Amino acid sequence: MPPSEVAAIATAISEILDAAKRLSLLMTKKKRQVKLAARAVLLAATETRQYITNIEGGGASDREKEGYLANLWMEAHWALIPVDCDLADRCLIKATCWSDPRLWSDPKYEHVSVDLSAIMESYSRLSRGLAPKRQRRLAKQDEPTTGRDADLGHAPRRGKALFLPIKKEFFERIVTGRKNTEYRRVTPYWTSRIERKDFAEVIFRNGYSKDAPTARVECTGVSKRTFRGERHYAINLGQVLEVLNYDDH
Repeated sequence: MPPSEVAAIATAISEILDAAKRLSLLMTKKKRQVKLAARAVLLAATETRQYITNIEGGGASDREKEGYLANLWMEAHWALIPVDCDLADRCLIKATCWSDPRLWSDPKYEHVSVDLSAIMESYSRLSRGLAPKRQRRLAKQDEPTTGRDADLGHAPRRGKALFLPIKKEFFERIVTGRKNTEYRRVTPYWTSRIERKDFAEVIFRNGYSKDAPTARVECTGVSKRTFRGERHYAINLGQVLEVLNYDDH
C-alpha cells in the first residue's frame, strides 16, 4: 500500500476517534443535565405535595411557603430547558401560578397538564433514561399489563390517574369497600387538577415513604356536590384494583 494511502487511513481513523470522544463528552454532559433537571422536578413536586397535604389537613395557607414553591418550580424550569422544553414550560406555569394563586383558574391554562400527577408522569419518563439498560428492560416488563389486574379478570383502563394523598382512616375505608366517594373542595388548585379531565383510576397513598400504603381504585366519574355546606368535587370510586403495603390486621 502506498505511503500516501496509509497516511490517509491513519488520518481518517484519528478523525473518527476524535469524533467519538466528542460524542461521548456530549452524552456525558446531556446525562448530567437530565440528572440535575430530574432532581429539581422531584424536589419541587415533593415540597408541593407536602404543602397541599398540610392544607387539606386543616392547615392555613402560607404565602411565604407558596413563594418558596414558586422559586422551586422556576429552578426546575431553568434546569429543564436544555432537556425537555415541554416539561420546562409546564414548570414555568406552576411557578407563575404559585407566585399568584389567582392564576390557577386562568382559562389559558385549562388544557395544559400541570397537575402533580401529570408532572410526575413526565418526571418518570425523564428519570427512566438514567437507569441502566437492564433495569429499564425490567421496569418495562413490570408495567401493569398483566399480574393482579389479569388475575382479577379485567385489563387496566387506559387513561389518566388522579393521585390523592389520604389519611389512614379514609384509606382503610376505601380499600375495605366502605367508602365509595372521595371529596375535594372546589378551589382553584383542585379545579386545575380535576376539571375537564377523564380519569381512569385514582391512586390513593397514605404517607410519602417508598413503602407507604397505596391503592389503585377505579374512577367511575367526577361530579360536583354540596358537602358540609360547601361545593366539592365528588370522585366516585368503583372496584379496588390493587393494594400495596397494607396489612389490615
